[in-house]
Amino acid sequence: MDLLAFGGSDKPRTGYSVEIWADQILHFIQEVIVERDGARQAVVVGNSLGSLACLSAAASSSPLIGAVALFNCAIGMNSKARPLPGCGRAEAIFLGWIAPPIFLLLDLLLRSPLGRTLFDHVRQPNTIRSVLENGVYVNRTRVDDELVQLIASPAEADGAFEAFVETLTGDPGPRPETLSLIHI
Repeated sequence: MDLLAFGGSDKPRTGYSVEIWADQILHFIQEVIVERDGARQAVVVGNSLGSLACLSAAASSSPLIGAVALFNCAIGMNSKARPLPGCGRAEAIFLGWIAPPIFLLLDLLLRSPLGRTLFDHVRQPNTIRSVLENGVYVNRTRVDDELVQLIASPAEADGAFEAFVETLTGDPGPRPETLSLIHI
């Protein structure tokens, strides 16, 4: 399934959060997996931010989720993750004192006219191909025109820029370590 603001889904102007996506997953399971197919539980699988949304849905203690598989789990909706209690001194200093002014500057940049210029550059097929070939896929031959178009086309939809900015400038939400502790 495409989470709200991702892939082929709608990109309304709203406050995006990990909790909204977790609720979307739970509603999908209830309406499609349980009511239509008659299953009692689902195994949810996510990648990156989708992993965090799946973990958040599971942390709700919903009986709809039987298991969770996480791939490349994000530490938050964006890079503004808060330090965990008991984390190392260097991490606490960086996340508590050094990173916030940097993130404030990035938020201002993304919400300025330069943000649209950055978005327009990032969504170009040549940029997407370069990122995939040089930082995501070990085997570059797996990056083809179909994959690049699959990733580029949602960025052309109405509201894509606004969703991009909201996701990167919003509250990071819960960390996966905190969500996974709920069930231990």
